[in-house]
Amino acid sequence: MNNDSSRDDDVYKYALIDILRPYTEAARQWWSTYENRSFTHTSTFPVKGAPEGFFEKCSRSPRHSCIYGLQAFPIVSVSHLTLPRMVGGAMQHVEEICKKGFEVEEFTLISKRGLQSTVMNGLFLCYIPTARLSGTPKARWVYMRPSEIAELASGIVTSSLVKRLQKYVEEDK
Repeated sequence: MNNDSSRDDDVYKYALIDILRPYTEAARQWWSTYENRSFTHTSTFPVKGAPEGFFEKCSRSPRHSCIYGLQAFPIVSVSHLTLPRMVGGAMQHVEEICKKGFEVEEFTLISKRGLQSTVMNGLFLCYIPTARLSGTPKARWVYMRPSEIAELASGIVTSSLVKRLQKYVEEDK
């Protein structure tokens, strides 16, 4: 980089994309199983088989999440990345890149500082599929009693549950 380069230099952005390559693949694998999972705990967990610094962030509900509407998503601790040195600080530059809209393949990376229930108080990059940010929700959240969940798991669908859910079927037509 020459002395005339500004903080907006695309070279740094492309170097960051290259550094994030293993995390992008891990995020792709994580999101491939998202639809079939249940998230019962509120915390941050390391993802098995993923690069060091790759975590799963879970909130108690999609409405309480720091990424509104997503109960769980993968995050990367920026402190685990080997970033090139930068005048003004590498982490500050990463945060500025994200604020301008940082897309890496099918993901939009959103920076968050000091996420609740994380061991560290640092900067994190949230891997969110761009389609989920700009599209309509693929799921509807319906509160169910434990007995209704047990009945559904046993293959029993009561008329009262059908009646409660019918309004959502009508809305989605």
